[in-house]
Formats: sequence, C-alpha cells, structure tokens
Amino acid sequence: LVKTHRQVHRRADYFQRIDSVRRAVHTAFDALHGRWQPAVVKRCASGWLMTMAGDSLVLAAVDRALGRIPPAWRLLHHLLAQSYFMPYALVHLAILARLSTLLMSERTRLAQTGARAAGD
Repeated sequence: LVKTHRQVHRRADYFQRIDSVRRAVHTAFDALHGRWQPAVVKRCASGWLMTMAGDSLVLAAVDRALGRIPPAWRLLHHLLAQSYFMPYALVHLAILARLSTLLMSERTRLAQTGARAAGD
C-alpha cells in the first residue's frame, strides 16, 4: 500500500511517518523471526560497552516499532479530521491499529518469556 501511494504522497509528513513505521515494523518482524542479527553495542551509564543479544534485541526492535506508531496515527487522524484523502487515512489508521495490537501481543509474550527465563 505504501509503494502504491509513494508518487503522490511522498513529501507529506504523514507519509514519511508511515514509511518510518513500515521500516520499523519490517525490522521488528525480521527480528522476531530470527532473520535480523546486527551487532548492537550500547554505552552504559558507567561508560562500559554492553552488547544486547537474543530477546532483549528483539524486544528493543518491537519497542522501536511501537514507538513510531503514535506519531503517524496522530498525523493521519488530523488528515482525517480535515477530510482530505479519507479512504487513504482510514485504511492506514486501521492498519496501524492492527499492527499496534500484533506488536503489543508479541511484546507481552517476549516480556513473559524473559521474566520466566530470569526466574529460573
């Protein structure tokens, strides 16, 4: 759907946010299915370098994707309130709502798995 409307909407802020969500969701789904294993290094408060691995890396990718949904949703909601591109906005709002639901369920599952592993 994003590729179809790229020529018409690509410079608009709402489209750029949707494209950002699309990239983040693809990264999260690739991480969930084990097809994404970059070397991630974070700097801790103490100055030491820490690498993220396994479930924490996947959880970070899912959180990143979830964090990109609300700004896109707000812009599309504003577009809908102005009654511009109503079918476009409605379809994307429905897609964002479904993606949010799917990502939250995966995040909950990952958090429960991580809590069980830490408790063992």
